[in-house]
Amino acid sequence: LAEAASSALAGHGPARTQAWITGMRAEAHAAAGTRWDALSLLSRTETQLERADSAPESEWTGNYRRESLEHQIGLTLTRLGDHATAARHFAASMRGRRPVELRTRALIGLRAAHAFLRAGDVERAAVTVLDLSADLRLISSARVRDELRGLRAAWQPHRGNPLVTRADRSVAS
Repeated sequence: LAEAASSALAGHGPARTQAWITGMRAEAHAAAGTRWDALSLLSRTETQLERADSAPESEWTGNYRRESLEHQIGLTLTRLGDHATAARHFAASMRGRRPVELRTRALIGLRAAHAFLRAGDVERAAVTVLDLSADLRLISSARVRDELRGLRAAWQPHRGNPLVTRADRSVAS
């Protein structure tokens, strides 16, 4: 689909839309295991986004911003197995989110925590969840619940860590 969308645009259309499509192509290449192509496309995505017109946000076509790119980089690097770097990009995306993006911020924050955990940074994963715990109580979302369920299952071997225990209790339903 990403390749079809890219072909349909044929280099035309709003710069932000082109960047978004290129980022989707990077994700698709990562899923297919073509690491070099995925990383090359991520680099192109970043360049396209930086070159996007600096028009007021109300005039943008689409809503692809820097924090969207950071999330897309995190997803791509997760697929490629680079969890430590993915976690940093997820965290950057989470920090850039506006207050009205509570559910998105929580979902990406949980992805960051899971990436930190996969990278072996158990305490940073727990702290990330602790920082999100108040927001998580306010959100009713199947995607957030699924992400949280996966994270809680993944950190079971680390329940002896006091921070993990505290984080787990803070989000237990």
